[in-house]
Amino acid sequence: MSVSLPQLDARILLPPSTPSHNWWEVSALSLDLALDIYQSPTGWLESAQEQAAFVIAQDEMTRRVAQLYDPKIKAGEFFDASLILVSSG
Repeated sequence: MSVSLPQLDARILLPPSTPSHNWWEVSALSLDLALDIYQSPTGWLESAQEQAAFVIAQDEMTRRVAQLYDPKIKAGEFFDASLILVSSG
């Protein structure tokens, strides 16, 4: 759900007190508003757990994305280079 108020301007004017009939702006306010409200769908936790289990299973041999699911691994650490297979020929 979104609520948007593109622009709101308000001014406070001082009425003329002299024969010149000039109004004086003593205060001004200008603002806009954008509000977004997000809700997670029903069953999102189970779906996220299933997706994490799939990623872990698929990444078992290379551990290239282990930093996504293993809190002991920091981003930027490399996977085990001994798992790389080099073909000769």
